[in-house]
Amino acid sequence: MGCISSQYCVSWLNLGVMENAINIPVLFQELNHNIGLPHSSRVRCDKDGFCFRDEYGDWSDPMGNPRLKSPTTGVLCVNAPQAYKAGWASPIPGGNIRASDLPVGIFRDFFLPAMALNSTNMLRIITMPAGTVGSNSALERALYVSYRVRQSAPGAYDSGLVDDFSSRVWIHEYNETANGQAADITKPPMSLAMLTDDAVLNSNNGQYNQPTVRDYGALPRTYSQFLPGRGGIIITVKRKNSQVAVVSVCRATSLNETGFCSDGIDNDCTLNPPSNSPSTRLKRPSTPVTASWTELNLSAHRRRHHARRHHHARRRQLDAHHLHLVNQKRRTN
Repeated sequence: MGCISSQYCVSWLNLGVMENAINIPVLFQELNHNIGLPHSSRVRCDKDGFCFRDEYGDWSDPMGNPRLKSPTTGVLCVNAPQAYKAGWASPIPGGNIRASDLPVGIFRDFFLPAMALNSTNMLRIITMPAGTVGSNSALERALYVSYRVRQSAPGAYDSGLVDDFSSRVWIHEYNETANGQAADITKPPMSLAMLTDDAVLNSNNGQYNQPTVRDYGALPRTYSQFLPGRGGIIITVKRKNSQVAVVSVCRATSLNETGFCSDGIDNDCTLNPPSNSPSTRLKRPSTPVTASWTELNLSAHRRRHHARRHHHARRRQLDAHHLHLVNQKRRTN
């Protein structure tokens, strides 16, 4: 993966013997590998609460296992951390911040333009500064908050986003920095949550429910991450339209403020949560997600799947090369 700076970089993309058109997401993925980008993963948890890293689990990104609204006219662009790593996108002004610099118990609003509309489009919250992540002193553990909206023109930025993924606020975690170096493929960016302030009215009881997406479940409005000894970050979608999403971010020092109320600080960020839509009736998840790639490993099944996928891809390349040689020999004769 990636190119050596002193050498000319070439990608050979061959059709399989039984194929008559190139797979555009595969094309994007292989070319992005050649500029140093890894796969796009996702944290997935089963009904028993066991969580693992799905190597290709980000379905909104060609570096994962993308779902396209229209395979012939739709385009999926890379997620926020991949775009940041590649140097194609950057945080909004004032949006590259350390979590420790945020005031405790106070929600702060950030306006995020849709990634399709502005290359300065994300919020990057550094949860573990450089020098505190593993053995590489240059790495920074950070949350990336972005807003993606499908564009209507064929071939336009994110024109391939399916309905379930459009007009959503995305939370990713990535430990890389935009340093122009190829990424560590064993520590890819991970999709942690997909947020929305949408609410579906239940006609039976008059209550608003969270919209449900296949394999994602009910979409929350708020995401929480707590790190041992470092406190937590709480991110809530306040409102959104076709161009911008407003998210509120609060730093917490406690999961439960019992015993801390006397200091006059909202240590768990529960006194004045953002409220702008009917979906404010939805509660913040009681169990915050704390998983990251540092705590998750690919299962043996996932590693075998990864190896099989590359084996089959190599076989298709060899078949195509063999067919080319046969045709060349026939033309010569």
